Amino acid sequence: MILIIGYPTTYESMRLKEELTKKNLNFKMIRWQDIVLPFKEIPELCLIRGSVDLDIHFAVPYMETIIEELERMGCITIPPIKMITKCDKATTYLLWKKYLKNVIKMPESIITVNIEKGIQFLENKKIVVFKPMVGGLGRGVELIKEDEIEKLENLVKKFGIIFLQEFIPNRDYDIRTVFIGDEFISQYIRYNPSDFRNNIHLGGLGKTIEQMEEKDPEIIHFCEKSEELAYYLKAVVKFNMFGIDTIPSKDGELYFLEINPFFGFQGMDNTNNTDVAKIMVEFIIRTLNNSH
Repeated sequence: MILIIGYPTTYESMRLKEELTKKNLNFKMIRWQDIVLPFKEIPELCLIRGSVDLDIHFAVPYMETIIEELERMGCITIPPIKMITKCDKATTYLLWKKYLKNVIKMPESIITVNIEKGIQFLENKKIVVFKPMVGGLGRGVELIKEDEIEKLENLVKKFGIIFLQEFIPNRDYDIRTVFIGDEFISQYIRYNPSDFRNNIHLGGLGKTIEQMEEKDPEIIHFCEKSEELAYYLKAVVKFNMFGIDTIPSKDGELYFLEINPFFGFQGMDNTNNTDVAKIMVEFIIRTLNNSH
């Protein structure tokens, strides 16, 4: 049996259901809040398609406990626990410092539980981006200006840990690059001139590289560099399914934003006709066959 943990009503989940059904695979899809430990039945493979609700206390260790238990019981998890623990915002930044600092820039960041240090960083940078440690779809990501200290304090009360990045004046778009297994799948552009967040779920528009080339002739260079970065990450950290987000600045630099094991793919499907769900299911089948 294949277990899918995520949000059953999203576009991505519906497409996965369709592809798994086409292949006559036995699967079950549940939400994090429906899980009860110990498991009554251990699946052969578990595909994780989203994180625990960030408003739940101890969300991250709870999620990791569940994934570790599945692996202890012999279940193949995609992505594996060793990847999950490398993809929170803080670890991604520290991985960048270790492996990628000489390859690509990343916005200057601070990670702490000390509110005074957070305020100092805000006052120094004038405008910053607050991000929760884990999550997706742009949830919890906020822009904070130097006169909005109370806003920062409220976010710290809610999330506990401060992760702040300098805001990079950019070209109103970012680049998502997706790898599944050993395959480079595709790239597409998330464009949002009305919000600093380019997430499709928050009003961002999916664009092809060709469509955006009229707006920014340098985009080919930025996309090529983003693809090179994805190959480099694949070799260094050996992730098996991920999306990376990069953002070009107004002054012509490319910045690495994050690596996401639970990347959404509706924008990529709609933009490039990629059919990511089909590719994911084919990867699941290969993984199961190789495990026997």
